[in-house]
Amino acid sequence: MYKHLVAVGVLGFSVAAAAAPVIAATNPLAPPSGSTTLQAPETLQGVQYARYSSASMTPQQVVSFYTSQLQASGYQTVNEGGGGSGWSSGWGGGGGGVTAINNGTYVSVNAGGGGKPTYFEVCSGKNSQIVNNCQNLSQQAQTPTTSGGS
Repeated sequence: MYKHLVAVGVLGFSVAAAAAPVIAATNPLAPPSGSTTLQAPETLQGVQYARYSSASMTPQQVVSFYTSQLQASGYQTVNEGGGGSGWSSGWGGGGGGVTAINNGTYVSVNAGGGGKPTYFEVCSGKNSQIVNNCQNLSQQAQTPTTSGGS
């Protein structure tokens, strides 16, 4: 978004000058607006783990949201698209995911659900193997009743 400055010259003419865009610092791991926190961020096996739900977004929309946020923060997407993971009984199902890296920090987002709400997990850390197996951390964080991960 550009803010316009108006300057009045000596002859009374208005000149609109575009100022540099105002870019707010964002946390690329923050959930989309309107999401519900199901598991507050915590460290498991040296990796930051959190779980959320969104009543207004599909798994693909959640993945698209995070892909944009991560890329805008300097992350390089290394895997995106189908897959993802989740759990039945309020945990969702396969839907989509994205994995990204920036300066040795890996991020994995897994989103799923058989409808709305969409459930999603966000993992971040230096150990790519643990981050890439984010769905395994959900088992540590809280034991679901039935596994449905992919």
